[in-house]
Amino acid sequence: MPLVFVHGVNVRLGPKYEKEMLQRNQYFVNIFYKLLGRQFSADKVISPYWGDLATNMTSGNPYLPTKKHDKAKSQDQAHDHLQEPDLEGSSLIDLARTESISKVVDLIIATASEQALDDSLEHAAALSELAFSALDLSRRFKSLDEQVEWLEGVVDDAQLLLKLENELKNDSSVDAKRRHLSLEHMKLAGSWLQVRYAKASVLTKDRLQLRTKQVQARIKQLSTTAKNSVRQVREVRRRATTHVAAAAVTNPMRRLFHERLFSFIGDSFLYFGQRGTPQSPGAIVKIISDALDQGWAQRTPDDPDLIVVAHSMGANIMCDVASHFRPDQEIDLLITVAAQFPLFADLHMFPGLDTRHRPIAKPRNVKRWINVYDMNDIFGFTAQPMFDDIADLEFASGRLGIATHADCFKFVSLYEHLAKAVQSN
Repeated sequence: MPLVFVHGVNVRLGPKYEKEMLQRNQYFVNIFYKLLGRQFSADKVISPYWGDLATNMTSGNPYLPTKKHDKAKSQDQAHDHLQEPDLEGSSLIDLARTESISKVVDLIIATASEQALDDSLEHAAALSELAFSALDLSRRFKSLDEQVEWLEGVVDDAQLLLKLENELKNDSSVDAKRRHLSLEHMKLAGSWLQVRYAKASVLTKDRLQLRTKQVQARIKQLSTTAKNSVRQVREVRRRATTHVAAAAVTNPMRRLFHERLFSFIGDSFLYFGQRGTPQSPGAIVKIISDALDQGWAQRTPDDPDLIVVAHSMGANIMCDVASHFRPDQEIDLLITVAAQFPLFADLHMFPGLDTRHRPIAKPRNVKRWINVYDMNDIFGFTAQPMFDDIADLEFASGRLGIATHADCFKFVSLYEHLAKAVQSN
């Protein structure tokens, strides 16, 4: 089962790209394929890179409107997608009492991968093996009540991390050295998250209290001034509701949203403007087409199927390549994640699809198509009811939309969901 992974926008070569690709490949090997009961090696994952052909924006997005009193934040902070957890509850233990333990481990392992300075293959393999053991742990509980019972006596995050460590360290099927390494990273990530939760809780409370006091003072001032009408007081109250509700949304998150939006728009315009024709394909189409040929050539009697996983703009490109540029190339399974191809199909942007008739038929050369979306992801769309014979799969990350879109492949539960969906046929 050779696998081709097609990335989305805002991907550039460098240490971050190499690290994320290494970890993602290990998750495919040690979670996705292992749950399918298949032996697989990371060297069979083909990752065509087209980021150097994408658009480049001016650093800092100088055209964004800002308030004069806003303090400048570092660019690094704006890029740190996992820096501000947006999960229910004020701590990991709160989350564990209300959600599956897999969500807790999901967050910890994603953070461990993001924060770790070690970008070696050993580290990536260790985290993926730990993630697989954690999935086994989560399956032990048949209900939330059983999980809460298992948590009896655990009163804080430190105790929760210790309990998880004790449960996960005794897997005899895993190399002891790698398990020790992964548990150390898990503990560091857990400690980091504890600090972030505490800071986020204090900051949010302080912001809301300050804003509430300001609003109350303003309303009192207007109420006691004869010049101001009842209508003006009502308008201030209306605006106050919006400001208080938005008090916890930080300027870096707003800038990150715009950056992602601009990258998506820019790369979309660039791709559709330069994709070429089947007789003379554009550079991006050529890169993806060559990767499909490479994956097809790697098939064996034991691994006869070609799987393609495409993220975001990569999914739009794959839809175009499969339907228009390479309708001759068979694809046994196409998995699109956080994709916008239904939107572009509605805009009649794919010449290889008959978008005049609904539902739209998927390309015949794609035997099976699974489309993964997250209700929290503002850039992810469902294939139904626009398309026929494409199965939608919901993946609920519980994170803010923009972080969800960028970080979905960092969450180990996604690979479990994909494996279950593949097995369901």
